Amino acid sequence: MCWCNSCFTLEPREEAIILHFGSLTGVKKNPGVHFILPAGASVRKVSTKQRTCALPDCKITDSSGNPVICSAVLNYRVSDGKQSHMNVQNVDQFVRTNATAVLKQIVSRHTYDECKKEASDMNMLMRTALQQRVRIGGVSVGSMEINELNYAPEIASGMLKKQQAMALVAARHV
Repeated sequence: MCWCNSCFTLEPREEAIILHFGSLTGVKKNPGVHFILPAGASVRKVSTKQRTCALPDCKITDSSGNPVICSAVLNYRVSDGKQSHMNVQNVDQFVRTNATAVLKQIVSRHTYDECKKEASDMNMLMRTALQQRVRIGGVSVGSMEINELNYAPEIASGMLKKQQAMALVAARHV
């Protein structure tokens, strides 16, 4: 009998999904050396370490119709390796795609000024919405925060003039 494929090691913050002939037969979560019956077995390792992802700039129209450029930073980790392996083909791509969709949805429902003034509320809304979407993949979202928020270049100078005029009017009324 061949025992060369019967042992495997797990590092801290790593899980092993054990399959025999394509069927799930076990999940190992403890670091160290583990033994399995080698007949038809395959071991898929899943990292449960914290991951950080920078979502690239994307152009979004805010609720008042102004185009804004927005990006975000996302912190997440796989909290359930079994769900991650069985329900999602590529967990990192799955999280990135859903995070981009959530960023676009949340920013488009608010004005530029609301996004700037209520940044912590916006971040909490995005984190909560993303957590609901990625739960099926065994992912836990630590934070999702707006990294950069600016008017799109084509309207930036016009909006700056508008803001300066509004500040001047507000200063005269005080």
